[in-house]
Parts: sequence; structure tokens; C-alpha cells
Amino acid sequence: MPHHYFDEAGIRELFTGWRFLILSEQVNNYIETEAEFYKTNPFPYTKWNILVQKV
Repeated sequence: MPHHYFDEAGIRELFTGWRFLILSEQVNNYIETEAEFYKTNPFPYTKWNILVQKV
């Protein structure tokens, strides 16, 4: 499973010279999980939704 790790500054750097039409962050925190879940996936995760236009 591929993974990429970005924060907002990294995304803005990656898209230097582009105009952001949409930049949204969705953070998911686990409220309830199976007892052994954290052995395989211990971290909350963030999804970035980005729509940019080349300028």
C-alpha cells in the first residue's frame, strides 16, 4: 500500500506556481475500534483534497 506524507506547507511547496481552487484537510480520529486494531494501524490519518490550476 503506497503512502505519502504531507503537511500543508509541503503541499503548498509541491504546487508552487499553481493557483489553489480547493485545499481541504480531512482528519480522521478513531473513536472506537477492535481491541487489536492498534497493532496494525495505530495512527489517525489525514486526507488532503486539492484542486489546483496551473498559472
